[in-house]
Formats: sequence, C-alpha cells, structure tokens
Amino acid sequence: MSGTHTSVLSKGTKLYIGQDAPISSPEVFTQVGGITDVGAPESSSTEIDDTDLDSEAKEFIRGLVDYGSITMQLKYRSTDPVVQRIEDLGLSGDNVNWRIVYANGTKKEFNAFVKSFNPSAAVDSIVKGPLTLRINGVVTTTYPS
Repeated sequence: MSGTHTSVLSKGTKLYIGQDAPISSPEVFTQVGGITDVGAPESSSTEIDDTDLDSEAKEFIRGLVDYGSITMQLKYRSTDPVVQRIEDLGLSGDNVNWRIVYANGTKKEFNAFVKSFNPSAAVDSIVKGPLTLRINGVVTTTYPS
C-alpha cells in the first residue's frame, strides 16, 4: 500500500458566505463559524422521454441538472453578525453566493437561498440546528493544482 493518501479529511472544511451588496469584484466571502458538519451539493437530472412508435425500446434524453439542497449543522451564536445575516436571509429569501472549501483546497461555489435554519436547545447540549441551503443554477468545483 502506498504512503500517499487521497482521502480528504473533514477537519479544516470551511463554509463561506458571499457579500450581497455592494457587489465587489472580486466578491468578498466571510467564513461562517460554528459549522459542525457540511453536506455536499448533489446533482440529479430529469429524464425526458424521447420514445416514438419507431423505437425498439424506451429512449431518453437527459434533462436539466438540479443540484438540490445541502444541509449542515450550525451552532447558534446569536450575537455573531454572520448568523444574524443567515437568519435575515431566511426571512428575505434573497440568493447569495456560497463557497465550501475542503481541507485539501477543493472549492465548491454556488448560489443559494436559506431554505431553513432551525436551531434548538436540548438538555446537556449547546443550541445548534440544521441550516439548509437551496441551490440555484450550477455548482462550480475548483480542484487544487
């Protein structure tokens, strides 16, 4: 077995939120602190039936890709301006740019709105909850060189 590992460690994965206004070039991203786990964007495509009466079997064309939603766990730090912004985005429905950066430098960038953020308190725990982002459009992946 080789001494080189290709697995990406979770430790060091970071989530960033883009600045919505004013638009800067390049866009400024701020780290979202208190993330305890992060899902990854998934893609699925619709199937368009292209079968006709001359077909020998069912025929399909790939439809549009839908990257769906991603969910992560976020500590509820109510005095953190980034958490306050996430809550505001949950109310407004505005789309902003997001970036996930893995420990090996791989980046996934996408536009999304806050679908839900539901922190809760439990016995012998901290207040935290699932943050779900609904992705709009394409997810761009940049790999380290």
